[in-house]
Amino acid sequence: MKSPSAPAVIGPGAAAVIAGLVTVPQAAGLEDIVACAIYASALRLPIDQLLGPTILGQAVRLHPAMIIFSFLSGGFLFGAVGAILAVPVTLLIKVMPTIFYDE
Repeated sequence: MKSPSAPAVIGPGAAAVIAGLVTVPQAAGLEDIVACAIYASALRLPIDQLLGPTILGQAVRLHPAMIIFSFLSGGFLFGAVGAILAVPVTLLIKVMPTIFYDE
């Protein structure tokens, strides 16, 4: 069983691997490669966890905490497809009562 935060780790992990691989030809040693990988993942984490949900929340008029919760629950329940469809399904759940009850 995978952890609920697995989708949140994929972006920074991929950034660290790519940065480490790009650094290999110019690196003087292993310390340079590790430092660049740590730097890339440290840059990526605030963007994925703070800036992204805030901007997406403003665009779709949902609270950023709801965006994060929908990503985590969609990814935990249905994997990558659930994480991709999490915000549209959340918006559907938000909008359907207003359509049915005409409020």
